[in-house]
Amino acid sequence: LASPRQRQGFIEAAEQSGNADLRARLPALLTDADPTVRLLALKWAADERIEAVRGEVEKLLGDSSLTPAVFYGALTTLGRLDSEEVKESELVGRLKEQIAKPGVPDRLKRMALEIMTERERNLPARELPQMEDPVFREWQLRVLGTLQEKGRLDALRAVAWNDREPPAVRAAALAYVDVTT
Repeated sequence: LASPRQRQGFIEAAEQSGNADLRARLPALLTDADPTVRLLALKWAADERIEAVRGEVEKLLGDSSLTPAVFYGALTTLGRLDSEEVKESELVGRLKEQIAKPGVPDRLKRMALEIMTERERNLPARELPQMEDPVFREWQLRVLGTLQEKGRLDALRAVAWNDREPPAVRAAALAYVDVTT
């Protein structure tokens, strides 16, 4: 089907029809260029508990071009494949797994942190992901600066006074450090 709207309509019709032969197109729809098509394909997989596409859904979580909605949709789909009812705490656990997993691109770690609410984001400083890209490190240090966790100040001071860190990263850490203490 040529247009994203046609593919979106196909997914809705295929899901309602219950036709097992139409499920064969689901893996291709999960990798569609259109985020709405991907999201509808994830919904279909989750609603019908289509275990056969678990591998494709897991691969999506490594795609740094995902939108936040598709990223969260993929996590939700995996949760629905694992259990009848997905609890918010389980999804937060999955987000934290993505943050801690080695090799996950910084962009996806940031997305996972942004999806979490303020309460859920109050991670101990030692649990925050290590981000290599200076732009993401600046953002990460700004998140760390807003946390109420005691260990955050030590972590921020370590970055602020580390002359091997880029100046913008050091400045981001310094913004939350009381230099008089």
